[in-house]
Amino acid sequence: MSHSATISNDTGVDLSPARKLTVEDSEPDLTPMIDIVFLLLSFFVVGSKIDPQFALDLPFAVSGENISDRVSVAIVVKKKEGATGQFEVYKGASTDPSAMIQETDPLQIEQEIAEYVEVELSRHPDFQAVLIKAEGEVTTGVVQTVKRGVSMSEMAKTRRIFLAVKEGD
Repeated sequence: MSHSATISNDTGVDLSPARKLTVEDSEPDLTPMIDIVFLLLSFFVVGSKIDPQFALDLPFAVSGENISDRVSVAIVVKKKEGATGQFEVYKGASTDPSAMIQETDPLQIEQEIAEYVEVELSRHPDFQAVLIKAEGEVTTGVVQTVKRGVSMSEMAKTRRIFLAVKEGD
């Protein structure tokens, strides 16, 4: 049987040595590990490059509606021949060079598409859709630029927007 002695002075303060923690009583300090995890997370967030212009392979359509470019306003987007990462946008269903939008600034492309869609829907009020035909190598950023241009047209706000994809075998 062990006895512990308490040493106290005349003021009643305990003067005995404090009990030391044993290895079983202590837990590891996780603060440094958490700091390192946040530093690594911050490094990868700041150091990574987010590219919205990445190429996206669109899947083949297995179902959906058929829409003809004869009853809708058509816009064609295709990869520029011999140029990596450059695309051509055409007003209409064909790739006639005279119908190609010459602008390179996305805001100007959007504006020209909005004007084209507005004129075409004014001339053909029975058209109920806008059809965007894009090649598989066209990036999502270019398709979004065209879609924003279509959405800028007041008359297109009451029409449906379709993205043409190649029908599956």
